[in-house]
Amino acid sequence: MSDRHGEVRHSPAVWAAYRAYTVESAAGFLLPHLKPGDSLIDLGCGEGWITRGLAQAVAPGRVVGVDLRPPLIDYARTVQPLPDNLTFMVGDLHRLDLPPASFDVAFFHQVLQRVPDPVAALQAAARLVKPGGIVASQDADYGCVGWHPATTAWPSWQRIFLALGEARGVDLRVARRLIEIAQLAGLTDIRHQASVATFPGVTGIQLYTEAWADRLTSPSFVRQAVQAKVATKAELHSLAEELKVWSRHPAAFFGLPEGELIARVPA
Repeated sequence: MSDRHGEVRHSPAVWAAYRAYTVESAAGFLLPHLKPGDSLIDLGCGEGWITRGLAQAVAPGRVVGVDLRPPLIDYARTVQPLPDNLTFMVGDLHRLDLPPASFDVAFFHQVLQRVPDPVAALQAAARLVKPGGIVASQDADYGCVGWHPATTAWPSWQRIFLALGEARGVDLRVARRLIEIAQLAGLTDIRHQASVATFPGVTGIQLYTEAWADRLTSPSFVRQAVQAKVATKAELHSLAEELKVWSRHPAAFFGLPEGELIARVPA
């Protein structure tokens, strides 16, 4: 989580969950469209775990990772080795000090669900991409997740998270709207597919669940949920404990649908 001043306070479980992302899991749908020498910008790159895989995929092409939050970019720069073709910068997508049409590819990972105007975000990305180049995004749909065994914990989590998204003015179901958003952004040759993120094995499901339990009880999440009147502090702490208990079931499963968009900037 990050507070309004940009300070990031991730728990060890959340850090571990982010580090588990790979370029194959987050951008596997994009990899067949990349080639060595392509230039790419990763918008909302966070700590840069996926960005590093993208840099390897297009090497020696230039890759830039961008995020609004200075602590995350500071961290991304410290992880070694740092590929020669990769740089990180702090910046706002809508006010980047980069020339237009300077990249072959712009990529978002789980970003459009966190911005109030995803159409404007795609348009801003498209301005950075050469005519005929690619704008790609992977985003989740938290409105149709699935789990097993049955529990009251995940439905409560889903209700609270979706309500908080509405209070923030963001669409946590955005994956189902990616085609429409790309059309409204003026992109062409729009391709959309879906996959389901799972967290296999006892270690995987417990890591994911532990990360969510930590998020639910983080001061920033609690503050936002209480202010939005979607949950109390006591409810969030109780829910976090229920999720941890559920995750210990030997057959525990959680599936998160994700939309995967590839579209092109008009030539």
